[in-house]
Amino acid sequence: SDSFMQAREKKINQFERQELQKYLINANGNASKAALAARVPRRTFYRLLEKHNIRKDDFKK
Repeated sequence: SDSFMQAREKKINQFERQELQKYLINANGNASKAALAARVPRRTFYRLLEKHNIRKDDFKK
């Protein structure tokens, strides 16, 4: 069983992944637009994409 901190980290990661994907879908894979919509600095958005191994090109139509 996970400790509180492990469970917390897992939930945060799930949330980040889902939100990044949602914003990328809405922005048709344009990470700059997605970051703007999410109100996150572009650099932070790109860092999160890297952290979660998400490729913005997978969301382009």
